[in-house]
Amino acid sequence: MNGFEALISLVHDLYRLLTGASGHGIVRWFLVFVFAWSGFVKLRNPVLAAMAMVDFAVVPHVYPLLGRLLGGFEFLLALALAFNVLPRLAFSVTFLLLGLFTLLIGRSLWAGDAFACFCFGDTDSSLSGWTLARTGTLALLAGAAASVPAPGALNQGFQTGVFQATIALSLLGVIVLAASIPRLIAWSSDSFTGNRDVITEAGK
Repeated sequence: MNGFEALISLVHDLYRLLTGASGHGIVRWFLVFVFAWSGFVKLRNPVLAAMAMVDFAVVPHVYPLLGRLLGGFEFLLALALAFNVLPRLAFSVTFLLLGLFTLLIGRSLWAGDAFACFCFGDTDSSLSGWTLARTGTLALLAGAAASVPAPGALNQGFQTGVFQATIALSLLGVIVLAASIPRLIAWSSDSFTGNRDVITEAGK
């Protein structure tokens, strides 16, 4: 087996894992938490969401109502996924929405833009390759989940659902912490430099 065949086999195995009963449930809850948080933050700060729409050249002016509508839509989408309401349709809509976000981010990066995209409620980070990769990966997860019939949540049992949700929340927490490491390192470096300058000035 050459390298290309090994890669195809790896992708196939990963797809089977994600679309199996357990993997599908974990993906579902992962997207639930992402969109619930994203929608909640947009509902609390609709102006920032509307400003991001202007930065992405979706609309010409800041309309807070559009920020509220997007936040409400994302929150409703999270509820639909959580309660398995028309799951295949919900996953398809999620895939299309994330795909649109990915295209907008890619277009802005290609144009050399750097602004706070307010992606998934993150007010501090600017557009970057990580932002594009993160959104694209979520789109692929939603697309994989939409490509197969969703296993019935009731058939899996309550404990199984709780277990899947716990795994999804844990994975999300690890990813958030890992993404914060570069920011923490930069903050620590700046703090150390500032303290060193203060000590140097005091010693003169």
